Amino acid sequence: MLAYAAPGLAYALFVPPFPAILATFYATYTTAGTAAIATVLLLTRVTDAFVDISIGYASDATRTRIGARKPWMIGGTLVGMAAFVVAFHPPADAGIGWFILAVVLYYLTIGTFDIPWRSWAGELATDYAERSRLAAYLTLTLLVGGVAFLLLPNLLALPALGIVETAAFDRRMMAILGWAGIIALPLLVLPALLFVPHGAGPRVATTPISALLRAARGNRPFWILAAADVCTQLAWGITYGVMFIALDRYWGLGAQIALLLLVATFAQILVVPACMAAARRFGKHRTWGWSSILGAVAGMSFLLVPPDGPANFGLIMVLIAVVSALGTPNMIFPMAIVNDIADYDRLRSGENRNGSYYALRLLIYKAAFAIGGSIGLYLLAAVGFDPRLETHSEFARHGLLFTMVVLPNLLFVAAGVVLLRFPIDARRHAVIRRRIEAREARSLRESAAAPGAGTPVE
Repeated sequence: MLAYAAPGLAYALFVPPFPAILATFYATYTTAGTAAIATVLLLTRVTDAFVDISIGYASDATRTRIGARKPWMIGGTLVGMAAFVVAFHPPADAGIGWFILAVVLYYLTIGTFDIPWRSWAGELATDYAERSRLAAYLTLTLLVGGVAFLLLPNLLALPALGIVETAAFDRRMMAILGWAGIIALPLLVLPALLFVPHGAGPRVATTPISALLRAARGNRPFWILAAADVCTQLAWGITYGVMFIALDRYWGLGAQIALLLLVATFAQILVVPACMAAARRFGKHRTWGWSSILGAVAGMSFLLVPPDGPANFGLIMVLIAVVSALGTPNMIFPMAIVNDIADYDRLRSGENRNGSYYALRLLIYKAAFAIGGSIGLYLLAAVGFDPRLETHSEFARHGLLFTMVVLPNLLFVAAGVVLLRFPIDARRHAVIRRRIEAREARSLRESAAAPGAGTPVE
């Protein structure tokens, strides 16, 4: 489990909050404008999401001596190293063209690496609870990796070291993070390639993408998850799109952003065991659903924090920790839930399409997150909140608060209500697995008993 999850220590630079930090960095330190960045994020992520379907299908169909998923992780590592070079090291005169190239490489890495990696988990573990454990290990490495990268600016800014003058995510700091990613990613992928089993892999030929879409159309559990994903990722996209701008320009905490993110990540690490205990008792989907609703209630409290941020730093830190802790199930359980949905499809169709289903989910996930991030930046432009300015009108400040606090938390409540209606719990999944295994055992016996049949080979 540790070897499987090890890449998360470096892959943390590809998951929130770092994509939002990257967008804010380009909006602040390059000539790319806020509205232009929003448009690029929307177009590239929606387009890239459709590419993910092909990646998931190709991953399911891959046949090599090292399994179906490992070759794709090797390729994703190489693309990820290229993304670190381009995205984290823009030239001084970088504009929207450079940002387009950076974003394309950045999200192509997510497709080529993330889809096979998480699909692989469904083949390493078939038990409902065991999948949750594997997802928890993966989530912990992502969080620990996030802590390490967020600690780095504060450590480098210590007077005793004097490497950088400030812990802000400026040009020099982003370049350092980029080089750290280039070195760490291949080193941490290696244990997964060497020590983790290849996985069971698909036992039958993979159907065309069109057949997957037809099968998914009648898969009610998948569409319930998709509806929750749309609400959740719209909300997170809006939040991450404007949160760092709000912390810097509204509350005046730009130099403390890394520290606040550290507090948020530590809070998430601490509640992972509690999330697992709740999932064992109540189920993955109920734990995620109620956390989403409670997190929205806590998130509305940001409306009560006045703009004098330094004087209210402690209050903001506590609120961020609480909201982040309640958002942790959103990191842990979707991967395991998608694998359960793929088992449901396998029972109906006879095919193992973990990668294809995860890619289809990622398509919806990426599109919603991209649209949410663009909505957040477009709303800032509409209310006249320019992150390059030091002062803003009252209308612009209220528009910022509505965008960051009210709108996303309404969406989180909607997501929680939808998740509570998800139909696959531990008991139903156990029935699905028993039927799949009984059918496959019967099929193997019939193949062995057929005239002229040799030894079945997987």
